[in-house]
Amino acid sequence: MASQDPETGRLFLHLKAAQAAMRAALADVLDDIGITPPQLVVMRALELTPAISSAELARQCFVSPQAMVVTLTRLEQAGLIERTKGGGRIIETHLTPKGREVLGRAGERISGAVNYIRGIMGTERVDQLTAMLEELADLLLKSQVVKTTRSWDLDE
Repeated sequence: MASQDPETGRLFLHLKAAQAAMRAALADVLDDIGITPPQLVVMRALELTPAISSAELARQCFVSPQAMVVTLTRLEQAGLIERTKGGGRIIETHLTPKGREVLGRAGERISGAVNYIRGIMGTERVDQLTAMLEELADLLLKSQVVKTTRSWDLDE
């Protein structure tokens, strides 16, 4: 049965539309640098957490391990990352000097895009939006954990 409330799902529709617009804008900004938005996310995660395993990287980037393998293979073929044997069976992944340079150029482009948005919306509104989105993401992620681990719901 369809909901009678016209507001149902509106928040999620607007979030999805904003995500799609952001991804298209990022793809446009990054096109001549030679990386995609998902590759940028992976490279940024590698910058913040060097030597991370691909399984943990997939978790941090919200993609499947299979998708991460494809992304890492493409980044490695482009010379942007290198993978080396770590302790045990873990393969560590690091940015190469070329990868750091590309990531720096991408960061400059993204800063320009953020400054453009700040110029239109105003710094205060962008800061508020950023804080609200962070809070929303945290709330939704926590609700998923609670939903999947609440043993007391099984008794109902």
